[in-house]
Amino acid sequence: MGNIPILLIQVSMATLAYALLYAWYVRPRLARLPLLLAVQPLLFVQMFRFTGLTLIAEGQVDPSLPTDLLAQASSGDLASALLALVALLLARAGSSATVPLLWVLTAVGLLDFANVGRIALETNLLEFDLGAMWLALSWYVPAVLIAHVAIIDQLLASRASRPIIASE
Repeated sequence: MGNIPILLIQVSMATLAYALLYAWYVRPRLARLPLLLAVQPLLFVQMFRFTGLTLIAEGQVDPSLPTDLLAQASSGDLASALLALVALLLARAGSSATVPLLWVLTAVGLLDFANVGRIALETNLLEFDLGAMWLALSWYVPAVLIAHVAIIDQLLASRASRPIIASE
C-alpha cells in the first residue's frame, strides 16, 4: 500500500471523528452561547496553524522538495493563524468587527487548503519524507477543516436566531 491510500484513510477517519465530536458534543453547547463566545474555542484550533512553518524549518522535510512551494503552503497557514489570533482578540473584546474577520479567515484558510492540495499534486508530496508533518496532515488538518466548517455553521446560525454578543 502506498502513502496516498494510507493518508486518505487517516484523514477520512480523523475528519469523521472531529465532525461527530462537533455535531454531537460541541455544537449543542455552542448553540447556547452568543456568537462571539461560541467561536472562541474554534479560533484556538485555527491559531495552531503556525505548525505549517515546519515545512520550511531546516531538516524537517525532504530537502529535495521545492522550497518556494513549501513557503507558499506555510505562509498560508501562518496568515490563517494570525487572522485567527486577531479574530479571537476582537471576539474577546466584543467587537462586531469579528464577524467579517471570521469570513475572511474562513476564505483565506480554505483557499490555503486548496493551494496546498495543488502543491501536493504538483510535487507528488506524499512520496517524500515529511517527518512530523505527516502527523499534522493526518490529525491536525482534519481538525482545522472541521473548525472552519464549525465557524461557518456558527456564523449562519447566528444570523437566524441568536445574539452576536452577550448584551444583545
